[in-house]
Amino acid sequence: MSFKTIAGESRSVTEEMTAPWSETTLPTILSRYPLENIFNADEFGLFFQCLPNKSLHMKGEKCSGGKHSKVRLTGLAAGNALGERLPMFVIGKSAKPRCFKGVKTLPCRYRSQKKSWMSGELFEEWVRELDRKFSVSKRKIALIVDNCTAHPHVENLEWVELIFLPPNTTSQTQPMDQGIIRALKAKYRSLAVRKMIKALDEKASIPKFSILAAMFMLRKAWDDVANQTFTNCFRKSGISQKDAQKAINEDDDPFKSLASNEVEEDPIPTLDAELSYIKQKFPDHIDSTISTGDFIDFDIEVSISHGRLTTADIIADITGAEDEELEVDDEDDKDEDKLTRPTADQVRSAITVLEDLSLFSKFGEDMIVHLKYLNHNINKDHDFICKQKVITDFFS
Repeated sequence: MSFKTIAGESRSVTEEMTAPWSETTLPTILSRYPLENIFNADEFGLFFQCLPNKSLHMKGEKCSGGKHSKVRLTGLAAGNALGERLPMFVIGKSAKPRCFKGVKTLPCRYRSQKKSWMSGELFEEWVRELDRKFSVSKRKIALIVDNCTAHPHVENLEWVELIFLPPNTTSQTQPMDQGIIRALKAKYRSLAVRKMIKALDEKASIPKFSILAAMFMLRKAWDDVANQTFTNCFRKSGISQKDAQKAINEDDDPFKSLASNEVEEDPIPTLDAELSYIKQKFPDHIDSTISTGDFIDFDIEVSISHGRLTTADIIADITGAEDEELEVDDEDDKDEDKLTRPTADQVRSAITVLEDLSLFSKFGEDMIVHLKYLNHNINKDHDFICKQKVITDFFS
């Protein structure tokens, strides 16, 4: 890293670029937008099928394409300082994964790209959808993103103002990089490891997750990240109560809507305990040298956009140095953790179990209300299926 000497002090180029952001741009944003309308979005790479018995051989690989392009996803996480989060956006390689067959509603927004990367086209499509979404509530938001070629300027937005971070400063200025995405990955890994433990305890084969199963786990992990994690990470980036008060020169607490007794949850001890359980009970099924931190971070170097091409990436792209076997649009789901539609009897049994649980829960009244709503929608779905026509109906 190069350095400049200013007024007898040594300052890095990164610090030079960060200073104008924190001293001028950010205070302007805080003075124009309430904290609940300031969002940050960032991409991350995810080897979605990896378990602690397979992870280390991929650790540190950029995975720009080729043999690992089908076992990774790119996710886009976006939220604000109060813990309000936008739906997870997932980018995979296959346009029509087999596991999507018959599925009417996906747990995350999904698009495909030949290397599972974010592209300028996909980013613009996503931003324009956000603009339409916030137009319904007449809510003007600031969306802070990093400055890369996969994040182009999008013209004619009415309700979303794109604000670009200075280049090479996201580790200091971007809330998602301050710990939100790492908490998300820790929770995702924990869900994956629990499935592994269940299979080992039942002496079944270790699951190989489909994209659909991974999206379910990713959505659950995203929903489970504590609101306080968002608050703390935004605060580390300078988007905080103190900075907002300084910018707007008011005594009102911008975080007054946050629960004062909420505590940031650390997902790492839970994952650590799960890995320890496997090491003790099933030592042959785990790499004994892997640490919890390594397991969370092993895909941290995965390429996620065209804005981060290396020389090797460019050469591979020009020469078409892809594993042709993996150019098939449909993924090989031979051994995947397949999801199938539950039968009517299975659905009724599940509802009955939850109704019984409500009788023994201090939150029973709330559960009954939600179960009533759930029953209503299940009956609507059943009626819709019963009314669907088959081709022979038109010839009766």
